[in-house]
Amino acid sequence: MNAPKILLLSQDTAQAPLLQDFLAGQGEVSLCTSPAEGFRGCRHGEVSLILVDESFSVAHSIWQQAAATFPWIPWIVLGRPHTPALPHLVNSVTVYRYVPWPWKEAEIRRCVQEGLHHAEQMQTLVAQSARLSLLYQTAATLHSFHDDYTTLLKVSTEKGKELLKAEACSIILLDEERQELFFPIFSDERLADQQSLAEIRFPAHEGLAGRALREGRSFLVTDVSQEPGFYPKVDEYTNLTTRSLLCVPLRTSRGNIGVIEVINKKEGEFTQEDLNFLEMLGTNVAVAIENARFYQTLLAENERYRAENIHLKRELQDRHRFEGIIGVSQNFLSVLEVVKQAAPTQAPALITGESGTGKELIAKALHYNSHRADKPFVVLNCAAIPRDLLESELFGHERGAFTGALNAKKGKFELADGGTLFLDEIGDLDLSLQAKLLRVLQTGEVQRLGSEHLKMVDVRIIAATNQNLKQMLEQGTFRPDLYYRLNVIPIHLPPLRERREDIPLLIHHFLQKLSPGKPVGIDAEATALLMRYDFPGNIRELENILHRAVILCRGRTITPAELPEEVKEIERSPLPFSPKVPETNEELKAAKALARQKASEEIERLFLLHILQKTRGNVSAAARLAGINRSWLQQMVSKFHIDVKAFR
Repeated sequence: MNAPKILLLSQDTAQAPLLQDFLAGQGEVSLCTSPAEGFRGCRHGEVSLILVDESFSVAHSIWQQAAATFPWIPWIVLGRPHTPALPHLVNSVTVYRYVPWPWKEAEIRRCVQEGLHHAEQMQTLVAQSARLSLLYQTAATLHSFHDDYTTLLKVSTEKGKELLKAEACSIILLDEERQELFFPIFSDERLADQQSLAEIRFPAHEGLAGRALREGRSFLVTDVSQEPGFYPKVDEYTNLTTRSLLCVPLRTSRGNIGVIEVINKKEGEFTQEDLNFLEMLGTNVAVAIENARFYQTLLAENERYRAENIHLKRELQDRHRFEGIIGVSQNFLSVLEVVKQAAPTQAPALITGESGTGKELIAKALHYNSHRADKPFVVLNCAAIPRDLLESELFGHERGAFTGALNAKKGKFELADGGTLFLDEIGDLDLSLQAKLLRVLQTGEVQRLGSEHLKMVDVRIIAATNQNLKQMLEQGTFRPDLYYRLNVIPIHLPPLRERREDIPLLIHHFLQKLSPGKPVGIDAEATALLMRYDFPGNIRELENILHRAVILCRGRTITPAELPEEVKEIERSPLPFSPKVPETNEELKAAKALARQKASEEIERLFLLHILQKTRGNVSAAARLAGINRSWLQQMVSKFHIDVKAFR
């Protein structure tokens, strides 16, 4: 018998000789160093197997051309670290095995032996059966569903039933963690309740499926009534009758993952040729399932790394502790004092305030100034997730807990274990979930949906809302016991209109952020308009206004022309203070004097904030810049209770 021909495709001159040594004794090895040469090697030689390392990933069009022309040749891909094309190459219709980096001789030799055996089986079937072309069409179809796991399984069972002219076909997969077999999909038009079959689980050692899985070999049973290993409970559950069957293990590079079964041939009896055919189909189904799982894992890993990268960059900024919180107004400084005292504790906190006041920023300050700072800070917006999914987000779920739960998932409590869970918009949580949240706060135990097991978690809860929870208590829409559990440390953030002296600092901060490199400035008239505006959207609205102004600004300075109409209309509004309407001439004189005093003080305060902002809180530099005495400037700073450290 002629030695099998192995085509080695590699552009790596350092690794190719090593690979040739690995393949010694396996067959006749030909090395090709270019895509075109490799394609000609397939065309002019009877190649049994192709071994390619990912330095050939640039030859994508050649892969597709070779796959279409020589579909019977198995490809073994040798992975390399950090290969961008990996997800595509692994799921190419030609890939039989994928060997990750670093390469090991024993693993490569084993994969080549299996591939050559696979190629020999394929060639035998080509000679014996015209329906092999249908098998390859099916294989190509299966591999095209690497991003749709459910459709892959459905098509696999439908094709198995169609090609073998059987009454039913099922895929039974192994749950390795629980050592149970289950039906993810079943193709039988007589079974009206497909969901009921999906609920069947049985021990992995039971039945012919368990035997095929355990022994790693196929079975042809012409009469199941004479087979002592047959597991009859599936028939009892589905009211179907199994007379004969074919059972083939689904083999992958990681071991057997389950079996594919074909039940009751419509005409005649199953033959050995049928079993051989199902084995070939099973090989393609197993590889397709493995590739689909690997593809999903790669996507999930890529998404996780991307999210972690963004998260770490943001958290590096957040780790500046309180320096990222901007404010010099007395009522805001009193809030920060509470935050500083509460941060090192374990007590839950309830942050209230209008939308846009910076509740999440305060929650992060509580977390990153505590001993949990190096643990996760997990955020869940209770108003942004549909109520029927919110419980799963909070507590997690097991696979099969509900329709669509194909994999187990950790909830936010488990993800935040050891750290802090920030529940934003807690007022939108319905009463049933409030009760379950209360139980976690009381016991420290969470239970995933579909699980009977409890898990202890160590999580600090920080909640926030813009709603009036006390009013909700009276209306019966918020539980009093949960309210008092959360409200151990109440923190109320004042709206921006009640801390106007912070507006210049916030303007400076946002302009630095929105126009890095060479920040855009703002003139005194535009600043004065923003100082008088009430900001119903608070700090978030201020940032949006400045963002718009930076975009519309033609020069390097924002003027009133770039501000929204509602801000410019403030020119016709009354003063921020409203003295009593005078009734006598003496009261009129007093009111005018008060108005002059208030206006003068406001101008002085704005003047101080402006020059301190320009000098980053350096009092001496500010005095020199303004051309005034340093001691007078220091007196004014004390008069208006301005914290110069906030400008640094």
